Amino acid sequence: MAERVTVAIVLTPAFEAAHLQSLAQRSHVWLIGTEHNVQVAKAYWAAFPNANLESSLTTFTPGPHTDPAASCQATLYAVEQHHGTPAGRSPYTVLEVVGAPLAPSLEAELRELAFTSFVRTGNGFRATREAAT
Repeated sequence: MAERVTVAIVLTPAFEAAHLQSLAQRSHVWLIGTEHNVQVAKAYWAAFPNANLESSLTTFTPGPHTDPAASCQATLYAVEQHHGTPAGRSPYTVLEVVGAPLAPSLEAELRELAFTSFVRTGNGFRATREAAT
């Protein structure tokens, strides 16, 4: 079985630095770029300047959506372009979402991206798909 590559999308507006560090050590994190989170990201980058793609951090601009599930859905295309099959690497097979529920429209879009398993967590959900062969 191929190694599972995890990407996390964090939509919590004031994500704690300790949680970010823990999450970024095991996955690439896409962190919503609120003022608080940008400061947390800068501190992370200063502390871990040599982080690799699979254990690093990207901030993204929170578009016009106020609903976390809609913001997550709007970010999926960029995540897929950077970490999916078009990126030319082993694509991510696990998506961990923090700060957004698994709304029906979001689940439908994830199913279009071949995610087949969904587990709700205390603060979001985890979706998995099989690695492309």
